[in-house]
Amino acid sequence: MKIFFIDPQSYNALGEYDRLFLAELDNIVEVEPIFYCNENFEADVDSYQTVKIFKYQKYKQNIRKVFSYIYSYLTILLHISSQKPDVVHIQWYRALLIDIFIFYCIKFLSKKIVYTCHNFRPHNTGKKYDFMRKYLYDLFSTIFVHDHSTYESLIELGIHPSKIIQIEYGLTPLSPKHNSIKCNKKVHPITFLFCGFISEYKGIENFIKPWKKVFKDSKDFEFKIAGKFITENYSKYIKEMSIDSKNIIIDDKFQTIEQFKENILGSHVIVLPYKEASQSAVLMTVLTFGRKVIVSDVGGLGQTFRKAPFIGWMFKTENDLINILRNLKETPRENFFLDAKENLLLENKFSWKNTVGITMQVYKNEN
Repeated sequence: MKIFFIDPQSYNALGEYDRLFLAELDNIVEVEPIFYCNENFEADVDSYQTVKIFKYQKYKQNIRKVFSYIYSYLTILLHISSQKPDVVHIQWYRALLIDIFIFYCIKFLSKKIVYTCHNFRPHNTGKKYDFMRKYLYDLFSTIFVHDHSTYESLIELGIHPSKIIQIEYGLTPLSPKHNSIKCNKKVHPITFLFCGFISEYKGIENFIKPWKKVFKDSKDFEFKIAGKFITENYSKYIKEMSIDSKNIIIDDKFQTIEQFKENILGSHVIVLPYKEASQSAVLMTVLTFGRKVIVSDVGGLGQTFRKAPFIGWMFKTENDLINILRNLKETPRENFFLDAKENLLLENKFSWKNTVGITMQVYKNEN
C-alpha cells in the first residue's frame, strides 16, 4: 500500500508529529510511505522516502511564497498522476482558496484523500471564511481530529459525523539528536515556564495576574516566559504587565530546539494557560521530560488532562488558578515531577501505535 503523506509545515516542532507518526507507520510491512515535506524537515531515520519539496518559507515576498507553494503542489500532482498512490494523507492547509483548488485536483486524481485537522481554523481568526472551510473539508473522505471540540466544530459546520475519526496526539519526545543536555531538578529558584511561540490565544496574561497575587516578588519562585512574540502589541502588553515583578523573566526571542529543551530541563512546572487549543504539541512534548503542567480547561488541553489527571493541575477561573498556586507554594519540589509509574501510564495512553493503528483501518477501509 503506497501512502503519499503531505505536510507543507513539517519543520521545527510541527515536524515532530510527522517524524513520530511516520516512524510507526513505517513499521507496518505492507505500507510504503512517501513523505512530501518541507525542506527544513529533520528525520532521524532513513527507512521511508522523503521528498523535501516545500520551500516557500525562505522567501520574504508573499507573492514568491505563493508561487513556490503552488509549484510544489503542482509537482506533487504530477507524482500522484504517475504513481497512483492508494491514499493521499494531508496534514495542514496554508492558503485556503488555493488549497481548495489543489485538494480538488488531488481528489480527482487519487483513490483516497484524507486529512488531519490539527486546528479547525487558524489561531486568532474568526468565522468569516468558515463557508470556504466547508468546501475544503467536504473534499476529504475522512477527517482525523485530536479532540472533541474540533469534532463538534466540524459537525456545526455541516460535516457528516461518519467522516470524522478521533485519534490521539501521541507523546512527542524530541529527536534523539537533541539528547545532550542533562536534567537539573534541583535548580533554584522553583521555576514555572511558558515556552514556545507566543500569541494572544495562549493567554499568558491570564497566568500573570494570579501569579502576582500569590508570589509577588518571592525569591524562591520565578515565572519564565521563553519564546518569540508573534506581534509587537502583545509583546508590549505582556512586558508592561510584568515590569513591576522581579520574578517574571521574559526571553523574547526564537528558541532553537536545544534552547527549548534546556528551558524545560531547567524548570519545574510548565504553564499552558491557553484561551483555545485543539491540541498542543508543547504539552505532549514537555510530558516526555517528566514535567507536570498547569493547563486551562480548553479543547485538547482539558481533554488530555481528564484522561490523565496525574499530569498536573487544571483551572477554569482565575480563582481556581490562585488556589493552585497557593497550594504549590507549599509543595515540596520533588512533587513537581512525574514518577516512573506515571510515565509508563502516559506511554500507554498516548501511544503512536494506537494512533497509527486506527489510521491504518481508515486507509484500508476507505471507499
